[in-house]
Amino acid sequence: MLLNDPYISGTHLNDVMVMEPIYVNNRLIGYVVNKAHHVDVGGPVPGSINPSARTIYEEGLIIPPVRIMSKGELQRDMLNIILSNFKTPETAIGDITAQLAANRVGVAS
Repeated sequence: MLLNDPYISGTHLNDVMVMEPIYVNNRLIGYVVNKAHHVDVGGPVPGSINPSARTIYEEGLIIPPVRIMSKGELQRDMLNIILSNFKTPETAIGDITAQLAANRVGVAS
């Protein structure tokens, strides 16, 4: 799951959270979660910190909890929607990929 909605994840839009469940013997035992500050998540100004914003919708893309992985496969359609709304998708893809890799390491530990 991937999200940045600050009303759910507790910070601001630039902080993108990735969460993955941990199963042992088909039993959910916990979650691996990481949050990374992304350089830009869209919106009208570089860095997505808009000093003129009066609402959150003027800051950048709000990502509700979405399934970014399914059965170990990256959901490219969802990733493409997200990246299409970021000003620096080439940076964001690296950041998101790193977050997903970190979670896989956490699940395997």
